[in-house]
Amino acid sequence: MKDRQGLAQRIITPEEPSIVVPTLDLSRRGFLGFASAAAIAGLSSPAYAGLVRNSTQALLECSKLVNFEIEKVSEFFFDQKTGEKIRFIYGKKGEFRGDYRVLPKGFIPFEHYHKVQSEVFDMRAGSNFILRIDGKKHVAKKGMTVTVPAGADHIGHNAGTEEAQFVVDFLPKLDADLLFERYWKICNDGHVDAHGRPNLGRLLEETCDLKSATYNSHIPEPLQVAAREAAAALKKAGKKIEHCVSENG
Repeated sequence: MKDRQGLAQRIITPEEPSIVVPTLDLSRRGFLGFASAAAIAGLSSPAYAGLVRNSTQALLECSKLVNFEIEKVSEFFFDQKTGEKIRFIYGKKGEFRGDYRVLPKGFIPFEHYHKVQSEVFDMRAGSNFILRIDGKKHVAKKGMTVTVPAGADHIGHNAGTEEAQFVVDFLPKLDADLLFERYWKICNDGHVDAHGRPNLGRLLEETCDLKSATYNSHIPEPLQVAAREAAAALKKAGKKIEHCVSENG
């Protein structure tokens, strides 16, 4: 079980003063396995086409999204099942941000939480992105910044008619850059199930030794911690982890 005391969600808009909304107490975790975000949201699975433009253009675009000196910008990584894509912006002093996009009817594929980090979504485009944070529905639009506190369950989908764009930060950063890079490489390479969720064996293999971590909201945390520890031990011993989740859903 995870500690839910003192969590709050903070929403800031240009037109309104800061709002602090207490979260729900959802400390009980069921043995439900993965829940299908597509089924929950009633969404199809759109696909992106095309790749990132040349690096000069990418640098120009991303310079408008950050307040630090950019060292490099990655290509876009895609999840063809969910309609998501992301590219990473790296600063010369170790800064890291994600330029995260979601097509209309696109969705985050599973409800999850980050145990020791807050995740900040600064919405730069779009008008009707539905975020559920600790079970409470919030509608995000251009100009809003939504902070998901460490330990808070969250999931979302784009209910609007235009692409949603966010600048995403992890606080504290820790090794979030490695977590994001490895997670999205799995998705980009197509190692996902029918709902766009990454292969669990591959995800464990790639992220078990990181401080940053993503936990599924519908799998008991002790099981996930034990799996991470076992995967880390296998990895340290030079053994491959069985890719135990079907990539066909």
